[in-house]
Amino acid sequence: MEELLLKMISMRNKKAQIVTTDLFIAIVIFTIIMSIIVISWGRYTAKLDDRLNYDEMQSRAFQISNLLVKSQGSPSNWENGGNAESLGLASRDRILSSSKVDAFANLSYGNITKLLGIRNYDFYFKLKDFENNTLVLVGNIPAGNFAVNLRRYVIYENEEAVMEFALWK
Repeated sequence: MEELLLKMISMRNKKAQIVTTDLFIAIVIFTIIMSIIVISWGRYTAKLDDRLNYDEMQSRAFQISNLLVKSQGSPSNWENGGNAESLGLASRDRILSSSKVDAFANLSYGNITKLLGIRNYDFYFKLKDFENNTLVLVGNIPAGNFAVNLRRYVIYENEEAVMEFALWK
C-alpha cells in the first residue's frame, strides 16, 4: 500500500512538472506573439499616418495649383495694391496675368503661405517656358521627407509655359 501511495505521489510530481513546463512554454509563446503584434501595429500605424499626411498634402497642392491657374483671386485686382483675400494668377482659365505673377513673386513668403492657407507646409513655385528657362521662382526648394510636386500647363505672356507647384514638409 505504501508503495502504491509513493507511486501516486511520484506521478503527481511528474504531472505537476509537466503542467509547469507547459505553462512556461505557453507564456513564452504568448509573449512572442504579443511582441510581434505590438511591433507590427506600431509599424502599420506609422505607415498609415505617413500615407494620410501625404494624401492630405497632395489634395492641398492640387487645390492650390487649381486656384492659382484658374482664379483671378479676391479681389480680382489684388495685384494693384489691394488687400488680397485669396491669391489667383489667372486672367482667364489657365492664362496667367503677368501683373499678377509679378505681384505674387514680390509678396513675402509668409504672406503667400497665409493667403494660400499652407502654414503647416513649405512651398515652391516655378514658372518656366518650354525651353526649360526659369521665368519666375518663388519659395524654397523641397528638402523634406514628403513632397508633392504638380505641373500645370499654362499660357504666360502669350507663350506656352509650365507652372510647377510643390508642397513639402
